[in-house]
Amino acid sequence: MNKRLFSTFAAMLFGLLGLFPSAQAGTGINPPLVTLTADNREGVLTITNDRDVVAGYDIEALGWEQEDDGKVLLPPTEGIRVEPASLDIPAHGSAQIRVTALVPAPQAGHAEKVYRLRIVERGDRKREESEKDVQVIASFTLPVFYKPLETIHVGRLTTTPVTNGKIDFTVFNSGTEHTYVGEASVTGKDQSGKQVFRIQRQGWYVLANGLLTFKAALSGEDCQASRTITIAARVLESDEIWATDIVPDPAQCGDGTVSEFPTVGLKQMAKGFKPGDKMPGGTKPLLPLKK
Repeated sequence: MNKRLFSTFAAMLFGLLGLFPSAQAGTGINPPLVTLTADNREGVLTITNDRDVVAGYDIEALGWEQEDDGKVLLPPTEGIRVEPASLDIPAHGSAQIRVTALVPAPQAGHAEKVYRLRIVERGDRKREESEKDVQVIASFTLPVFYKPLETIHVGRLTTTPVTNGKIDFTVFNSGTEHTYVGEASVTGKDQSGKQVFRIQRQGWYVLANGLLTFKAALSGEDCQASRTITIAARVLESDEIWATDIVPDPAQCGDGTVSEFPTVGLKQMAKGFKPGDKMPGGTKPLLPLKK
C-alpha cells in the first residue's frame, strides 16, 4: 500500500473511531448547531482554520432521520440551502457559511424539522509538519433545527423485564422538539440498598415523535445479587432524570459474565481474563507475547 493511500485510509479509520481528538482541533466551527424559526429563517456559522496551511472544505445540506437504535440516516433534502458549498480558508483564517430555510416553518403543535450539515476538509491540502506519516482530515455533521414558535416537551421511559440476562429500555419523545439523552445507566442494588453494579453509556438525540432504544446485558452474578435494578436516562436540556425500577427474576438472570452495554462487533472479556484462557464462541485463545 503506498504511503498516500495508507494515510488517507488511516485518517478515515481514526476519524471514525475517534482516536485523534486533536484532529478536530485543526478546524473550529461556531456555533456548533443552527436553530431556525419562522421569525429567523437564516443562520450563520463561522469555520476557523487553525492549521498552519491553507485548508479547503466541502459543505452540503442533508436531511436527518433516525432508526430506533439511534443510527443516523442522511438523505438528500430540499428543505434548507447552505452557501457556499465549497471554500478555501487561509492558515489561521476564518470564513462564514449561511444556512437558509427553503420551506415554511412548522406550525404550532407540529414537530420541528431537522437537518444536518456535513462539513468535510478536503484531503488535497499541503501537509503540516506533524502529518509526515498520517494526514488527518476533519469531518463534521452539525444539527439544524427548524422549530415551531411554540414547542411542547413530553417524554417517558419504559423497560422490559430482565430476560436471559438482557434488558431493553426505550426513551420516547412525544414532544414537538428534540431532546438529548446525556447518559443512560443501569444500576443494581442489593437487599440493604448497597450498589452491586452500575453501567452507563453516552446517549444521543431523540427526535420529536421519535424514540431511542438501549440494550444492556447483565452478568449472572450481578443480576442474582441485585434486589432492584434502576434504569435511568438523564436529559440534558432540562437536567431531568427519567428513571424506573424493576425487580429481576433470578430464573431470568442468565449466565453472562460481564455487565455492559454491548457494542456491535466488540466483546468485553470477563474480569480476570488473561492470554491463553478459553475464548467465548469457540475462537482461538490469545497467546502470551514472547519475551
